[in-house]
Amino acid sequence: MKLLTIIIFLFNLIIFIFPLSNYSLLFPFNTLYLSELENISLYNESFTNSILRNKFESNIFIDIKLGTPIQIIKLQINANSDDFFIARPDADFDRKYPKRDGNFYFNHSLSSTFDYQIGKEDEIYFSHPHLSNYVQDNFIFYSTNPKNKKLTINGFNFLLAYQVRESLQGVVGLKGFANIIRREDFFTSLKNYNITNNYIWYLKYDNSTNGNLVIGNYPHDDEYIKANCNDCIYKKKHFEKIYSYKTDKNWKYPWALTFKNLIIKNKTEYQFILEDCEKCKIAELDPNLGIIKGSKKYKDIIEDSLFKKYINKNICYKDILTINKNYEENSYDYYYCDSSIKNELKNEFNNIIFEHREFKTNFSLDFDDLFFEEKELLFFKMIFDEYYNFIFGSPFINKYQFVFNSDSKEIGFYSKNIMNIDEDEKENENKSTDNNNNNDNNYIVLKIIGIIILAALLILIGIFIGKILFSSKRRMRMNELQDNFDIN
Repeated sequence: MKLLTIIIFLFNLIIFIFPLSNYSLLFPFNTLYLSELENISLYNESFTNSILRNKFESNIFIDIKLGTPIQIIKLQINANSDDFFIARPDADFDRKYPKRDGNFYFNHSLSSTFDYQIGKEDEIYFSHPHLSNYVQDNFIFYSTNPKNKKLTINGFNFLLAYQVRESLQGVVGLKGFANIIRREDFFTSLKNYNITNNYIWYLKYDNSTNGNLVIGNYPHDDEYIKANCNDCIYKKKHFEKIYSYKTDKNWKYPWALTFKNLIIKNKTEYQFILEDCEKCKIAELDPNLGIIKGSKKYKDIIEDSLFKKYINKNICYKDILTINKNYEENSYDYYYCDSSIKNELKNEFNNIIFEHREFKTNFSLDFDDLFFEEKELLFFKMIFDEYYNFIFGSPFINKYQFVFNSDSKEIGFYSKNIMNIDEDEKENENKSTDNNNNNDNNYIVLKIIGIIILAALLILIGIFIGKILFSSKRRMRMNELQDNFDIN
């Protein structure tokens, strides 16, 4: 037990000596559509509903490496959850959400480094979504630090579920602090191991479906990004952050923006449509929504101005999609057209502009953002219910780079229109090169000191172990001599 305590102390010392506070963690992600997770034909619905459902229920999964030998697990992220657990392959799954085919589960019986959390071997975590054991195993993380890209964390704590009762069959929640004392959210777990000190995260897309989940720092504070950011937008002077709009009614979506106005831009004029609708100015954010949930008021406008005349000609169509998820049923109106009129629709479609005061930016969605073509049909990538607010999914979050702080519940954004800089900051910018050099020198000095301390501790441990082995051999020799004496 003493030796285990020393090893844990050394591990924490190493993390302390080589901190990641100025760098961030990287988790590669890819977007999986419903058809890649379930047999979508079992819904027994029209093929147009199946197409839209597949787009609607897309989800983002990151790759997590853990265990010995290493298992690569696809774990769903959820911006609106504070849960953090992984499911076993032999878990009891809800009949509505059966086990998936693929590497979504961790087989603990194959890992030689798996164990239960010390002191919680017989404890069970109970919640409606899952029943889990408190366990630990080796995790591998990757950082933006070019000198320390790969991090192996021994005995990283997590929950391993043996019973799952909802569609989330393993999740990394990005909402922030868990209000349940008996378990930790992902950020707290990382902080406990001194891997990161912040609750900041963002999605950096490489294309429409893949990219990296980045956890740790704002881009302008990340040493790697700062070193490679000459003309890029990720500078503090171009950065602004605001508190997420939150009320008791949008508790499901902790991330939301409030816009000054929504503008429809046609060829000759701007039409302001939200001046008399405060609820329409609220847009909640959900990266796992593959489309956009539109405002009821905008639905009336887009139907009258664009789709109605084509619906009357049986070239465009209006239909209803029913989504039943986690015991909640919602119905949405949606539109689709024959792809033969794509050019006509593109010419007639008016861009939607969301005016944001604090970010000093007009966010726009154009034809290419809001239409997709499949099976000779053109689908409008926006659905509607009876509510007036918007919910922005991946079409918006992919286009615009937002940064989230799950501790302060702030949303950040970079824009050239934002100029938060004074004379002192200008002078600091001119000295940034010297400061970076000084930081590098300080890092080298600390590294040398850390290595000396670590070497000294390893020598002491070697002496300690040597004494134990020598004493053990000495006792064995004395016992042998005593036995020989008794025999004689």
